[in-house]
Amino acid sequence: INVMNPGIIPATSFTCIQTESDGDITLKWNQSTNLANSFYAYKLKSLQGLDITINDISITSYTIPAINAAHDFFIGVQSGCEGNTVKYSDTLQNIHLALTNPGNGIAILQWNVPSSPQTVGMSDYVQIYRQYPVGTFTWVDSVAYGATQFLDTIDICSAEIGYQIILPNNPCPFTSNKPTDIFEDLI
Repeated sequence: INVMNPGIIPATSFTCIQTESDGDITLKWNQSTNLANSFYAYKLKSLQGLDITINDISITSYTIPAINAAHDFFIGVQSGCEGNTVKYSDTLQNIHLALTNPGNGIAILQWNVPSSPQTVGMSDYVQIYRQYPVGTFTWVDSVAYGATQFLDTIDICSAEIGYQIILPNNPCPFTSNKPTDIFEDLI
């Protein structure tokens, strides 16, 4: 006897992971195609313990509370007879930006990349934005994908300055958190 498990749906993939203004993380993915009407659920997971089940195939994003760290996310598609098969995506990280103020007129930015190597659709360059005044972001520089540190010389007398990392990606960008600190131009 040959038993077949019809309607196995391949894994979907994240289109981007974005950090919202309040620090919450929004995961976005491609909608699966419901072969043989066998879709059961999306399974959102992280190596750090996230375990969310979404039973509606039309939902393609989910927001989790702020985690203030890089996490390793992957998504599964549960399908087949009685939902007995789950196919998982590759693992991607949210971009987490750490800002250090050594008090010498330099801002030290350190971050992680979503995957290594970069996936299809990701830009070859990561964009660095400075927030000054509060609420206004201005492009500072771009660095090659894979670079994870940048030093910014402060040229503002004394103010609260923030930063954000954006990785252009098709169809939506990966965005980091927006840390701030009080910096002074010591030159």
